Amino acid sequence: MSMKKKMFSLLGVMALVLVLGVSAVAVTAQDEESAPVTLQDFAGEVATEDVYQAVASVADGVLVSTSDTGEWHTIGAALGADPVDISGYDQLCFTVTDPVGGNTVGVKLVDASGAATERWTDNEAVGGNPKTAENQWTTMCLNLIAYTEVDLTQITQIQFTMFAAGVYNFDDISVQMFGQGVQAAPPPQQLILTVVQDFEQEDTYYSDYQADVSLSTDVVYGGASSLLASSAEGEWHAFGAYPSERPLDVSGYDKVCFWIYDTTANNDGAAANTVGVSLIDAAGTKAEVWTDHADAGDNPKTVQNEWVQMCVNLSAYTGADMTQIDKIQFALYWAGDYYVDDIAFAIAIPDPAANLTQTVVQDFEQEDTYYSDYQADVSLSTDVVYGGASSLLASSAEGEWHAFGAYPSERPLDVSGYDKVCFWIYDTTANNDGAAANTVGVSLIDAAGTKAEVWTDHADAGANPKTVQNEWVQMCVNLSAYTGADMTQIDKIQFALYWAGDYYIDDISFGVLNEEAVVEVPEPVVENLEFTAVQDFEQEDTYYSDYQADVSLGDIAFSGASSLMATSAEGEWHAFGAYPSERPLDVSGYDKVCFWIYDTTTNNSGEAANTVGVSLIDAAGTKGEVWTDNPDAGVNPKTATNEWTQMCINLSAYADVDLTQIDKIQFSLYWAGTYYVDDISFAQVVP
Repeated sequence: MSMKKKMFSLLGVMALVLVLGVSAVAVTAQDEESAPVTLQDFAGEVATEDVYQAVASVADGVLVSTSDTGEWHTIGAALGADPVDISGYDQLCFTVTDPVGGNTVGVKLVDASGAATERWTDNEAVGGNPKTAENQWTTMCLNLIAYTEVDLTQITQIQFTMFAAGVYNFDDISVQMFGQGVQAAPPPQQLILTVVQDFEQEDTYYSDYQADVSLSTDVVYGGASSLLASSAEGEWHAFGAYPSERPLDVSGYDKVCFWIYDTTANNDGAAANTVGVSLIDAAGTKAEVWTDHADAGDNPKTVQNEWVQMCVNLSAYTGADMTQIDKIQFALYWAGDYYVDDIAFAIAIPDPAANLTQTVVQDFEQEDTYYSDYQADVSLSTDVVYGGASSLLASSAEGEWHAFGAYPSERPLDVSGYDKVCFWIYDTTANNDGAAANTVGVSLIDAAGTKAEVWTDHADAGANPKTVQNEWVQMCVNLSAYTGADMTQIDKIQFALYWAGDYYIDDISFGVLNEEAVVEVPEPVVENLEFTAVQDFEQEDTYYSDYQADVSLGDIAFSGASSLMATSAEGEWHAFGAYPSERPLDVSGYDKVCFWIYDTTTNNSGEAANTVGVSLIDAAGTKGEVWTDNPDAGVNPKTATNEWTQMCINLSAYADVDLTQIDKIQFSLYWAGTYYVDDISFAQVVP
């Protein structure tokens, strides 16, 4: 992208023209498998369409959507003169600017036959995405596997939908590979559910406003019946349910959850509704939270003629007495038929790998790293991978109990200094009504052949989720639960599953608890600092590469027109740096060195959450390096995926460098990926 990214046109545009062709133009992958391939950069003539309540145009090399009234605004744009084959790619990406920020985007793909599929950027199936940022370019990517009813070999057009009126810019539509086969987005936090109303009998529900309610046996999520709420016309419709125990004490739970089936055809047939969920106590006090509220937690929107589960954080409710809940009530804006089933209150299962530093001992990147023990065919797979190029696939067509295992990279392995054994598992089975929901037996076998087995749901194992069908889930087992085997001589790590089917295992690791990380790290206090900028990356010759990093000026900037972009496709440890505007620079009178960083990686269970090494190098070449999580550095956050984060390091932590002669400021990151750095400054504490 160029300077056009900094010019927000007021002309407003959206385009989408159905371009029919006899055959599709195949998009050819670049040599680097994970490199994106641009489909449309709006640099030339592009056919656009005003789809709904918005005007589409192309100005200054970007697609513009302009609207000033109404709700829901859609524009479209052709991807080329002929249909495009994107079936060989994993993700579709684009950039967007929003005058307000905090929004999601509806993205529809249309094929040559006219068939279309729309997915919103906060839909779980498309993977994690940030929301739009106010007047800043935001990159969003959607997993193409979520586009189930469109021919990906014949895509002709793309449509963008925004809820509120305004001027929105779109650019750089591209496709890309994960570079690691199919890699699912991290699953949502799993819950222990207590169903409080399953609508299996009368007198369990009521109507509140413009809704006819009854039990239905036609569309049911669980059991024999569900609650049907019908309305033929009008706006706003409310109905509710009585919990099985009235009043109900829900103060010990984390969320209220329910399943909803939406038959409406709003939003171009997608339904895509949010739901208001009220808790009403025995005194009649009502607290309402909508499923898309920032405090509700992440929720999908409804999907036409599909069951969708939504959960609202109880912490979002204020006013009502959580020890005396008498009614659970739902509100929908549009008229139509809605089904609700299995209302439950939930306790969130904590992340089993929270506060854990992990050491991978088997990543299944080569043969002779695994074995079969009982009723399991095992092999390396490149189709479904959590990390790297391959995983372990264990397959069985029939039978009960299936066991297989892995050899640690060092045999025997001393794990006596660790706290947990962890692994990632991808379960394709359809047990438990299609949810998979399996537990796993994890055995550690020492060099003498002594075997100790602990199941992931054992009380001593620690809290673990169950498997989720076709999603990667991480599980960790406390090593304190293992008795008998010699933890200084571990020779095999073995897994047991009851049901037959296909299971993938990846990245087996041992972890050490970080006690200091148990306390939530506060945001850095910068209000009392006075900053002096020393490099804003507005021109060339302000930066350099040190190790395994390609550097250039980037178009995602914290301020100004550009930032420093450091990119690397592979490897561990990546270093790059900047020259201060004055060389050498006397910083002896300052208290901190500060910078802004934008991290696009998804390490650490789908989050970036990286620390940064910051080196000051003086004119004599002496280098002092301090990491942002060093106690002497001061309090710093970790990086956040696709967000700007400011970090500051106390200059008192740099002991051997001549602070009167600073010639370079250098950054180190462990993981490969794309990082942006901007506005390096030195700061003084203001009394």
